[in-house]
Amino acid sequence: MEVRRMEVAILSLFPRLSDLRRAQPVTAAVISLGRARPHLYHFYFSAILRRAASATRGNHVSCAVHLSYHLIYQLIYQRWRAGMIGENQAVPPSRRSREAMMNQSGTEVLEREAEAGETVGASSALDPFAMEAAESAEARRRYDPAKLRELVADIMVAWGYTRAEGYTVADVLGFADLHGIDSHGLQRFQLYASQMGNKIDPHGKAEILLDTPVSRIIDGHRRMGQLNGVDAMNACIEKARTTGIGIASVRRSCHYGAAGYYASMAAKQGLIGISMTNTEPIVLPLYARQIFLGTNPIAVAIPADPHPFFFDASTSVVAYGKVELYAKQGKELPGTWVVDPENRPLTDSADALARLLRYNNEAGIVPVGGNTEYTGGHKGYGFSMLVEFFTAIVSGGATTDRTAQGDPVNGICHAFMAIDPKIYGDPEAVKARFSEYLDEVRALPAVPGRKVLVHGDKEAAALSDREASGVPLYHKTVSELRAIADGLGVDWRGALD
Repeated sequence: MEVRRMEVAILSLFPRLSDLRRAQPVTAAVISLGRARPHLYHFYFSAILRRAASATRGNHVSCAVHLSYHLIYQLIYQRWRAGMIGENQAVPPSRRSREAMMNQSGTEVLEREAEAGETVGASSALDPFAMEAAESAEARRRYDPAKLRELVADIMVAWGYTRAEGYTVADVLGFADLHGIDSHGLQRFQLYASQMGNKIDPHGKAEILLDTPVSRIIDGHRRMGQLNGVDAMNACIEKARTTGIGIASVRRSCHYGAAGYYASMAAKQGLIGISMTNTEPIVLPLYARQIFLGTNPIAVAIPADPHPFFFDASTSVVAYGKVELYAKQGKELPGTWVVDPENRPLTDSADALARLLRYNNEAGIVPVGGNTEYTGGHKGYGFSMLVEFFTAIVSGGATTDRTAQGDPVNGICHAFMAIDPKIYGDPEAVKARFSEYLDEVRALPAVPGRKVLVHGDKEAAALSDREASGVPLYHKTVSELRAIADGLGVDWRGALD
């Protein structure tokens, strides 16, 4: 209900669409919610209001419109189409009237901020990221990563893998947990346990279908994705050392964990690494009512000092694993992540997850940019299709819409690339220029209470913390791991005590 109250407060910015009275000022409502229920204080809404207020302060209404109407207006249209707000004959406001309303509303936001004596989102006490971190710390215990690695290897051996293969899988999952990519670490192990022997063939052997000096096409024969992925990227690295570039695509594989692991394999050897994968159908193409795309992440790692540039992101607005994490924590989803076939937001994480897992178009995650072209949804949609080309089309594998059909032919597909910077000249000079550029970005003036980071900074900080203090795991993930181990007769004591 608090989230709904927040939406009501935001909708009150737009009286021509809403029959709500502006009795409850927007800023005061958001601040009060932040104090009363911090875990519902969504950065999505506070950032919009803060940016709108800042833009109005400088009389740059177009700046406020650019952010606020690309995001808030999407929410309003959803409610308006559904008949949840406005009169039956109501029409959307014109751009000119929207700007006038934003100018007036932004001024009111500033006035309310002055009354409250604080700026929305500026206080660390109301910082949603800080609150999420605090909540996570309370909900999780820390475990020794070395002992977790041994436990994963023990379980893999019990499933019929060699210990070396077990360590490979453990290293991929451990990389995610150590770098703060919690959605793709050990919490994914339950998925592998459920797929072992059906979607995953513990006896599968990869087959090279095509091999050239710069490229390789591999049939993964339903091996664990981590095993296929590591072999494919190693081949790319070897080819790049010889020719300057190496590319590989894998078909008929399985979930391979965090895409960034494979990109980082190349970066650790001074190369530029790229990795991507299609998944199972869980994302709605722009304006579609049928799920057809995957979350289809893309990862890039580039050598730099003091640590590599590291970009790893889904082409959907959020990864499936993040929805799963929210469900495990009992947290509400932001209204901009998952929608039903009528484009209505789903915020109950458990319900949304159950609908997504049925793969029957009851729900879908939206692409990066949202579910309208106005908000940039065509961008994530396009990136996702590029992933399909480099993973499935060129390898002769299954596109995402076919991966959930249960046919062994329809496995997940991956793509990898390694580039030796020497093809651009002196590798060390390239690295130095890039490192200097990243430092210039970090040195940019930041908004109050924030620090300008570049991709890889958060992961490097997480790695330093977790190597020293242990890997934080949610109780449900620990319970799942214990149950898997117990079912296989593997002793988890010592690792998960």
